[in-house]
Amino acid sequence: MALIQEPPVADYDDVTVMRLPRLIKGLDEAGLATALKYEAAHADRPVVKRMLTLRMMQLAAARRTP
Repeated sequence: MALIQEPPVADYDDVTVMRLPRLIKGLDEAGLATALKYEAAHADRPVVKRMLTLRMMQLAAARRTP
Protein backbone atom coordinates (compact mmCIF):
# COMPACT_ATOMS: atom_id res chain seq x y z
CA MET A 1 0.00 0.00 0.00
CA ALA A 2 1.38 3.40 -0.97
CA LEU A 3 1.96 5.81 1.87
CA ILE A 4 -0.29 8.88 1.60
CA GLN A 5 1.75 11.94 2.61
CA GLU A 6 -0.78 14.75 2.13
CA PRO A 7 -3.92 15.05 4.27
CA PRO A 8 -7.11 14.31 2.31
CA VAL A 9 -8.66 17.69 3.19
CA ALA A 10 -7.44 20.94 4.73
CA ASP A 11 -7.20 20.89 8.53
CA TYR A 12 -7.59 17.09 8.62
CA ASP A 13 -4.71 16.62 11.04
CA ASP A 14 -6.24 19.08 13.52
CA VAL A 15 -9.85 17.89 13.36
CA THR A 16 -11.41 16.35 16.44
CA VAL A 17 -13.43 13.16 16.25
CA MET A 18 -16.56 15.21 16.99
CA ARG A 19 -15.96 17.47 13.97
CA LEU A 20 -14.95 14.68 11.60
CA PRO A 21 -18.43 13.85 10.23
CA ARG A 22 -18.88 17.44 9.07
CA LEU A 23 -15.42 17.49 7.50
CA ILE A 24 -15.85 14.27 5.52
CA LYS A 25 -19.47 14.82 4.49
CA GLY A 26 -18.44 16.31 1.15
CA LEU A 27 -15.99 13.56 0.24
CA ASP A 28 -16.86 10.97 -2.39
CA GLU A 29 -15.89 7.32 -2.08
CA ALA A 30 -12.45 7.92 -3.59
CA GLY A 31 -11.82 10.80 -1.18
CA LEU A 32 -12.92 8.67 1.75
CA ALA A 33 -10.63 5.85 0.63
CA THR A 34 -7.74 8.32 0.49
CA ALA A 35 -8.65 9.61 3.96
CA LEU A 36 -8.74 6.05 5.28
CA LYS A 37 -5.28 5.28 3.87
CA TYR A 38 -3.93 8.55 5.27
CA GLU A 39 -5.44 7.87 8.68
CA ALA A 40 -4.02 4.33 8.76
CA ALA A 41 -0.55 5.62 7.86
CA HIS A 42 -0.54 8.50 10.35
CA ALA A 43 -2.70 8.79 13.50
CA ASP A 44 -4.33 5.35 12.98
CA ARG A 45 -7.31 6.16 15.23
CA PRO A 46 -9.72 3.18 15.25
CA VAL A 47 -12.80 5.36 15.78
CA VAL A 48 -11.85 7.59 12.84
CA LYS A 49 -11.22 4.61 10.57
CA ARG A 50 -14.63 3.24 11.59
CA MET A 51 -16.33 6.57 10.79
CA LEU A 52 -14.67 6.75 7.38
CA THR A 53 -15.62 3.16 6.59
CA LEU A 54 -19.23 3.69 7.66
CA ARG A 55 -19.49 6.80 5.49
CA MET A 56 -18.14 4.83 2.53
CA MET A 57 -20.78 2.17 3.18
CA GLN A 58 -23.52 4.82 3.31
CA LEU A 59 -22.47 6.22 -0.06
CA ALA A 60 -22.31 2.74 -1.59
CA ALA A 61 -25.78 1.90 -0.26
CA ALA A 62 -27.20 5.17 -1.59
CA ARG A 63 -25.73 4.41 -5.00
CA ARG A 64 -27.42 0.98 -5.04
CA THR A 65 -30.83 2.28 -3.94
CA PRO A 66 -33.13 2.86 -6.93
